Amino acid sequence: MPSPLPSLDALLKLPEAAVLVERFGRQATVEALRAVLAGRRAHKTFGAPATDLLDEAADRLTTLSRSE
Repeated sequence: MPSPLPSLDALLKLPEAAVLVERFGRQATVEALRAVLAGRRAHKTFGAPATDLLDEAADRLTTLSRSE
């Protein structure tokens, strides 16, 4: 049975992810995406488009960068 969420690798291959990597760095982007995916799994909120997951990660990264 395929996962209801895209893989981290699939998300990182999207052009929108490249923007996040350029702005925040690969490690921070990967960590944010992992947190988003883990949150979706924990709350069983599947079916969101990949762009929504990337937007969530971008929000996390922006919030973290402002608090530093």
